[in-house]
Parts: sequence; structure tokens; C-alpha cells
Amino acid sequence: MITTQDEEVCRLLHVSFADFPLGLANRYDLVRLWSLELQWLTPEDALSVLEKLCSLGWLVENEGRIKPNPRVELLAPSLGWQPIVRRVLNPLEFVEMEEEVNVNQIEEETLHQEPKESNRIDESQKINAHIIEKEEMIEPAQPRELIVKISEPENSTQKKGDAPTDRPPDRAEMNISALINHIAESSGLVNREVVRRAQRKRRSLGPVTLWMALALVAREQGLDMYEITAIIETK
Repeated sequence: MITTQDEEVCRLLHVSFADFPLGLANRYDLVRLWSLELQWLTPEDALSVLEKLCSLGWLVENEGRIKPNPRVELLAPSLGWQPIVRRVLNPLEFVEMEEEVNVNQIEEETLHQEPKESNRIDESQKINAHIIEKEEMIEPAQPRELIVKISEPENSTQKKGDAPTDRPPDRAEMNISALINHIAESSGLVNREVVRRAQRKRRSLGPVTLWMALALVAREQGLDMYEITAIIETK
């Protein structure tokens, strides 16, 4: 049975991967989304959550790309939802719910039948193999050492396959948080809606920086672009 703590993780994964093409992200994208764009966690907590979700089976990583475990049922959150930090910081191990083997029922049915000796032996072997298979499927995932780079130099060359998108690093990354807050306060939108609209523009326009997408959102809302430019260029 799914727990409240499991539901919190399912909602977090639904929000986190909804705006990534093909549902794929890299470690840098997720840490940045949780800490800088949505401002739900500190960079340190975001990194800790990412490592735990990977090691406990909620996320699957392959050649630098991360996606939710296909067996995880993602849950769409309600409007205005944000994660309870203590729950996502201490996630439970993901275990797929499966139908349990009812050994007592098998034994009772066997007593009411009179199969040949060879058939009884074959049935017993099938039951044992089924139980062993289930035990192997719920074996805890082995912890792995994960190394995540929180920030990248502007002029660094990104390796092919390290990220699922070709988005360049933001020139004004240190001021993104202040820019999101300013747009939200001035327009009446919540922070999450500002980020969602900016991400939608990035998908439609191609490889544009986050600060540029946010500036376009501000312009749509009729905000003073001199103030927006001043925030972007603040050192």
C-alpha cells in the first residue's frame, strides 16, 4: 500500500519531469530546478534528495540522463502544491507492489487433488522458483557514489550526452532568484507559474537562457523592462 511519504515523492517527480523533453533530465538540471528555479530546497538539500532517490530506486540514471523509474506511478499535485521538505529528504525505498503468493491456498488445493507424483514435484518446483524470483525483485538497490557539479563555468564545454537539451548556461544565473521574485510580486503570479511560463518559452524558442525567457514573461505582463534589465545586470 502506498504511503503518504511515497505520494510526496510521486508528486515531486511528476512536477520535476513534466517540462523536460522526453521526460529526461541530468543531475545539474534537477538540482537547479529544485533549488534555484522553484526555490523548494537549498542546493545541498536538493543534491541530497537526488542522491537518495537514485540509490533507493525512484530514479533511473543511464549515461548521465535521469528519468523516473517506469514502475513509479507519478501523481499530479493540486494547484499551489509544494513538497514537505522533511518527507522528500528522507524517502522510503521504492518497492513495487506485487501480488503475494498464497502458499496456504496452494497447499489446500493440493490436498483436494490426487495428481501423479511427477506433477506434484513439478508444481513444487514452480512455487519455489516463483518465491525466489520475488525475493530477487525486491532486493534493495546498492548505493552508488554520485558526484554532482552544482554550477558550471560560463565558458565550459558541455560533453555530448551529459544533458538531454542544448540549453546554454545562464549569463545572469546568480540573479535568477531575485528576477523570479520581482516578476511574481509585480505581476501577481506565483513563483511557480512564472517559472512554468519561462520554461514553456524555452521549449518553443529553442536554446535560450532562463533569464531571457523570464524577461519575455515580464514583458508579456507589462512590467518595466528597465527594472528587469537592472536586476539581470546586477553583479
